[in-house]
Amino acid sequence: PVITPNGDGVNDEGAFTYVLIHLVQPADTDVAVYDLTGRIVRNLVSDSVAAGRYASIWDGTNNEGGSVPPGVYLARINVTTATGNINRTRLVHVAY
Repeated sequence: PVITPNGDGVNDEGAFTYVLIHLVQPADTDVAVYDLTGRIVRNLVSDSVAAGRYASIWDGTNNEGGSVPPGVYLARINVTTATGNINRTRLVHVAY
């Protein structure tokens, strides 16, 4: 997706949705946005969660609350279960 966090009310944020099913116990879940060098730009979720539907919203800001520069970012969801890790990564484009 492309987000344009300029405050005009159109595409100001991106939603990362995921569904966890068949969990017998809560799973450690991390959702974060990275730059292309692999540095964390924003931590969105770091919690132990049960099965269910979840959404994390990113408004184009970094961990300090400042706006990120335009460019390409990586949104990554990592779920650690009793049987191993599940990772999904998607590109997010930021434009102003």
